[in-house]
Amino acid sequence: QVITIQDTTAPIINTTASNITVECDSQGNQNAIADWLANNGGATASNNCSDVTWSNNFNTLSNDCSAAVTVIFTAKDACGNSSTTSATFSVKDTTAPIAPEAPATITLACATDVPVSTTLTAIDNCNGEITAEGIDVIDQGDCPNSFVITRTWTFTDACSNSSSTSQIINVIDTTAPVISALPEISTISCPATPEFTQAIATDNCGSTVTLTFADVTTNGQCAGSYSVTRTWTATDACGNASTASQTINVQDTAAPVIATLPSASTISCPATPEFTQAIATDGCGSTVTLTFADVTTNGQCAGSYSVTRTWTAT
Repeated sequence: QVITIQDTTAPIINTTASNITVECDSQGNQNAIADWLANNGGATASNNCSDVTWSNNFNTLSNDCSAAVTVIFTAKDACGNSSTTSATFSVKDTTAPIAPEAPATITLACATDVPVSTTLTAIDNCNGEITAEGIDVIDQGDCPNSFVITRTWTFTDACSNSSSTSQIINVIDTTAPVISALPEISTISCPATPEFTQAIATDNCGSTVTLTFADVTTNGQCAGSYSVTRTWTATDACGNASTASQTINVQDTAAPVIATLPSASTISCPATPEFTQAIATDGCGSTVTLTFADVTTNGQCAGSYSVTRTWTAT
């Protein structure tokens, strides 16, 4: 009698393979799926005649944040009978990129000093591309050149997870405008009147500068002598102000002018000389004091003489 024994019964899958989802971790993804495959996705099988050998059809797994692969696990006995079970290995990314430390807070004098936004780089748990975006938000202060910039960088990975970091930039204009050099102290003679140079001012922040002036007159020792000091004030849009002054001295160095007196004349005695009253004017408008002195020169006889009257205008 010949008895032939054949194994035609496939292994029995006792525990099916289980789906698994892991957090994206670049190299960690590969390690996780390697462990999952080595464990046959958690599947177990038994066979009526021989031990079971496991195999799978896994090929590759991408490193992006939404990678997924369905693997078929095959349990085969020594006679080639087989059974299968399948499961999916998935990658999820719920972790935001690690934002770098923002630049330190800075305080600047002008908007023109604000640095250009730098490029910052974040680190992500996956190998996907990170999009970096920088935005400035300005909070206006009390004047045009005083404000606060909040510069925020936002980093977004391929799965839309995002993180951000911010820098504070304070802009405070505390510098007064600069008035260009004015002429040195000068002296003129009356009746000329002082003529001042127009002041010119510039502002470090380029804002509009308002120029005003005030004159102070100091009297000298006489009506025609005095000095005038013009003080300019330059004020910028933030109320910072500076001053500069120019002084012009006015001096009276011209003598009064005596109007022409009559020419020499001759009279007969016993008449006595009668002189014309001198008239004098001063170019600076000062009060003029007139004095005179007479000089008599005798002639050849008692009734013959000459008198010269000399006027002095002061």
